[in-house]
Amino acid sequence: MNASFQIQLPQDQSIDTSSCNLLLEVSPEYLLTCIINDTDKKFTALEHFRLDSHDPLGSFKMVLFNNRWISKSYNSVKIVYNFPDGLIIPGSLQNEEADKDSLDIIFGDLNEAKPASEYLASWDVHNIYRVPDAYTTLLNTQFVNPRSVHIYSVILKKLAQEKDDLINDHLFVIFFERKLFVAFVKNKRLMLIQTFDYETAEDVNYSLLNICTRFDISCETVDIRISGLLDDQSSVYNEIRKYFLNVRLENRPDNLQYAEGFDEFPQHFFNSVYWSALCE
Repeated sequence: MNASFQIQLPQDQSIDTSSCNLLLEVSPEYLLTCIINDTDKKFTALEHFRLDSHDPLGSFKMVLFNNRWISKSYNSVKIVYNFPDGLIIPGSLQNEEADKDSLDIIFGDLNEAKPASEYLASWDVHNIYRVPDAYTTLLNTQFVNPRSVHIYSVILKKLAQEKDDLINDHLFVIFFERKLFVAFVKNKRLMLIQTFDYETAEDVNYSLLNICTRFDISCETVDIRISGLLDDQSSVYNEIRKYFLNVRLENRPDNLQYAEGFDEFPQHFFNSVYWSALCE
């Protein structure tokens, strides 16, 4: 399977992967792999694969067991799960015995998966989520003791570092393959975190405007910060700017290093991966 995005080492360079970390972002729509030099925290290579919508697990398995970079030995492996079955529960209300029932009520009970929970002290919330057993089994077969985290936890940890500086209402928006992630922070409090499906610019604006209506947010004053796979010349970006006055694309973190190939892509494209590397 060919990568939809690819950043490779120059042909005259080699790399000892045993001194590098492998980061994977796994979702039903795509698989992203990234190699990070552990010595200087430099992003060295990246591949992004769109999975077959008719057989995502089959195409995921094909990449996982046939990709030349994944098959190498690494200092550590980190897996970031970007699956939509996730709920944020206030710390005082979380009940481990009820996690499965809560997920089944919201997302249905056809998913064969064990619930997992991650506590985020900065927000005093639990992120409870599930990943289909078929994916976790394959990944645990391929890697020995990989670390794992859910994408909601990654983003909430990133936002926690900034929340004291957030003055206005903020919508944090990340574009993934056919998915739209939104977190809303009001008065330095987390009000919403949710993933939406989308196909058109109208779908995106409907979701954003609906959030504004629900929480009585002004389109003229709310700050929208965008990351992910969105072209600033696209119809989606132009439509967002028609309705919202304060829109900006997030820069990549300046406390990491990047191989030259990363400069060929907009800085906001792979921010979720960069934040995952910084998330401990």
